[in-house]
Amino acid sequence: MYTCRQIAQEMRGMALRSHTITFTTLYSEELHTRAGRWNFLLTSNLSLLEYGWIIREVAACMSDTMAEEFQRRLGNGPLAPVFADIRKGCMVPLGDLARGEIPSVHRETLREICHFAITDPAIHDYFANTFCQEVASANKPFAAQKLQYNPAFIFDSGREPWKIPTEEELDYLAGELFHVVPAHPQFFNDQGMLKSGEYWKQHWHKLRFSAAAAAAHFLSSLSPTNRQHTRKIVVHEDHFSVARPECHAQGLVPFC
Repeated sequence: MYTCRQIAQEMRGMALRSHTITFTTLYSEELHTRAGRWNFLLTSNLSLLEYGWIIREVAACMSDTMAEEFQRRLGNGPLAPVFADIRKGCMVPLGDLARGEIPSVHRETLREICHFAITDPAIHDYFANTFCQEVASANKPFAAQKLQYNPAFIFDSGREPWKIPTEEELDYLAGELFHVVPAHPQFFNDQGMLKSGEYWKQHWHKLRFSAAAAAAHFLSSLSPTNRQHTRKIVVHEDHFSVARPECHAQGLVPFC
């Protein structure tokens, strides 16, 4: 009995220590559906930030004191002159907000502005009610409106594009974002509901999760004890993948 315990103790983690783990892009019929839904919901929601609709509203709603504080936080970053121009009432082209900044960094800066703004109860109420309902009415005039929206959830829902969500998580996300994402006929049926998995299987080429997303998912599934035995991984992006794959390596940073 003692010998068996000794062997088990000495061999623990050896498989992870001794082997290189290679990750490639993930595809299966079931994952294809999830990848399609995730990509649509993620990119549609991020467009609210990237196209500047929210940031222009936020900047306009801020008090002078709040705006000065945030201008100080922005420092000399590329968004600082954009924010200042919006505050002055200038018409800033929607496609000119990033001004050369890395897209993922730009999105995170916009989220920071939005979260900072909704600490003001009046701005939070404006986004939870008026703004989101106006967007929803434009996107889905046929759908019943929610009484109130959760601005913080909408801002944060695309923060980790390297996730591999479950169907239950996608259903919840679709329910929360349904009214504020564009009602593109490619993705919604006649009742305004996001099309089912069968649609994604029949009408789209192979949709894959990235190798980096697969690696992050695997590492997060390990216990800390087992994860510390991992010595070498190879991430091979052998096919195009969904959900802004250019920034998915960020999902591996917590494990470095």
